[in-house]
Order: sequence, then structure tokens, then C-alpha cells
Amino acid sequence: MVAVSLAHRSPILAGHDDASGWVLDPISVNEDLLFSTTALYRAIVSAPDEPVVVTSGSLVAESVEDGTLEREYVTGPAREFTVTVDDDFESMSAIVDGTTVTVWYNPGHARGAEDILSEGARSLAHVNHLSGTYPFDGPDLVELRMFEPSGIEYSQIVGLDTTLFDERGTLDSQGGISSP
Repeated sequence: MVAVSLAHRSPILAGHDDASGWVLDPISVNEDLLFSTTALYRAIVSAPDEPVVVTSGSLVAESVEDGTLEREYVTGPAREFTVTVDDDFESMSAIVDGTTVTVWYNPGHARGAEDILSEGARSLAHVNHLSGTYPFDGPDLVELRMFEPSGIEYSQIVGLDTTLFDERGTLDSQGGISSP
């Protein structure tokens, strides 16, 4: 199964600028996709109990009934609530200053995931040094099929193009994906 990402699928409150009012610009295809006001999200995700579900927020409750897994998630202040579902994701994690960084990847991409986890952990340590400890449970770095760009940040989730995981893809100096 290919990962299914449900980014930007829940209602959000448009951003507000004191000088010009509500910011209702169309979603951009080239940069940060939207400008929105943060909110506290509570989401219940129901699915067969086989798929791996990666979301913004923290898991606060779960139950299984008749083969259906129901999980409840809550967020701190977040721009959106994002869900990614895949039936065969594998994961690896590292702890940085008490925060768990997790990489979710497809089978056969463990070597690329190790590199991404190493860079993600190094980056989080640097940001913690500059800004203080990351305030959420931890960022998830998720392998996705991206059509451009090579990565995008959502609340607590960074989607990274699958070519970055397959050992052939690398980022060039402009952030694009190149292959040897």
C-alpha cells in the first residue's frame, strides 16, 4: 500500500492580520501552503487495526472493537491536523534532549531512514540549543510520495519524498532531489 496522507483535509481557521483582516489567499503550490490561526485539535481516527497511523498530536486513548481500531489524538497549538496511513511502515527513533524523533519508512529503505534519523536528530539538537526544548511529544519524519517539493512541514510531521529514502536520492544545494 502506498502511504495515504490526509494533510489539509480538516477545517482550519484562516489567518488574521490586524492591518488587512482575514487572509484568504489561495493555497500556494510553491512554498508554505497556507497561513492559518493555530488551534487545539481533538481527532478520532478509526481504521482496521493493521495500518500504521501517524498523526499530528499525541495519542490519548485507543480501543479495538470488531477488528476496528479507534484512536483519539489531541494537539497543542497547531496549524492543522495531519494523518498519514500506511499498511507496512517501519519505524526507528532517537531521543534528543528528552524528545523522541521517529522516522516512518517503507520496507527496504532502512539505510536511507538511518541517515534521515541522524540528520533529524542533529537538527532538533541544534534548534533546541537555539530556541529551547521542542514543546511537543516529538516530530515524525514520514516517507511520502511527493511530487514537488522534496519535503514539507506540517504540525509535528515532516513529509519527505520517498527518493530521499532509497539511497539514490540526495538533496542538491537548492533543496531539489538529484540522483547519481
